[in-house]
Amino acid sequence: FFSVESKGQAESFQSYYLARFFRFLVSVRKITQHATHSTYSWVPMQSWDRIWTDEILYQKYNITEQEADYIASQVRPLSLEEAQDV
Repeated sequence: FFSVESKGQAESFQSYYLARFFRFLVSVRKITQHATHSTYSWVPMQSWDRIWTDEILYQKYNITEQEADYIASQVRPLSLEEAQDV
């Protein structure tokens, strides 16, 4: 658990967990329906001062186009509206 200090930080965090990059890293570690602390051990913490997109994250972590294509083949896009329905 962690907290944020503003609506802007909450929106930044929300944009991060909607990104395929985040959800791919979680999927690699999540082997059961439970999401324990270790499930998130490969997910890097970000600063909460911007809206995160896959493109920004791929550039930050030097993800190649081939790697990005693989992530896209494994993790479907997720919109905020879809996330709220889950």
